[in-house]
Amino acid sequence: MAAYLQLAGGNEPHEVAESDLAGDNSGASTGIIATYLKHRFAISLTTAGIFPHEYVQADSNIYLHYGNALTYSLSMGYLLFPLHYKNYNQTNVNLYMEFVGESYQAMQSITKEGETVSWYNVPSLNKGHYIEARPAIQFIFLSNTRVDLSMAYLLNGHSYERSYPLYYVKILHNFYL
Repeated sequence: MAAYLQLAGGNEPHEVAESDLAGDNSGASTGIIATYLKHRFAISLTTAGIFPHEYVQADSNIYLHYGNALTYSLSMGYLLFPLHYKNYNQTNVNLYMEFVGESYQAMQSITKEGETVSWYNVPSLNKGHYIEARPAIQFIFLSNTRVDLSMAYLLNGHSYERSYPLYYVKILHNFYL
C-alpha cells in the first residue's frame, strides 16, 4: 500500500469540467494505491482526489474556476516473463487490464473583468463521469521503469476530453528514496 502526491504547474486554459493534471490544469492530486500479489497475478486499486487551481489570463482579467474530481482505477496484471526470477534487473512482460474512471464536478465559475459569465446548455462544463477499459501489454525495466502499450474504450459515462478508441504509450519512471 502506498500514498502519493502529485503537483502540476502551468497556466493553460482547460475548456472542459474534467480535470487533468497531466495536461492543462495546474493543481494537486493525492491518493492511495493498494496492491495484492499472488504468484504471477497482481491486482491494484487506486483512488485519488484532484484539486485544480484556477486558470488566470491576466491581460484579459479572465478566471476559470474548476471543480474538484475523484479518480479511480482497478488494474490487473499477469506476469508472462520471466518464468523464474534471478534478480530484480530482469525485464517483466505482463498482460495487463485497467479500468480507469473519473467523477468530476461542474465548472465552478468563469469571470471576466470581475463579472461572472453565465453559460447555458454547455454539456462539457457540467459535472459528469466516465469509466474506460484499457487492455495492454506492459514492460517493466529494472523494477522502476514501466512502459504500457494500450488502447482505451469507453464503458460508461461520457468524456468531452477524449474520443474513443484511444491509443496509449505510457511511460512511468519511479524514483525510490
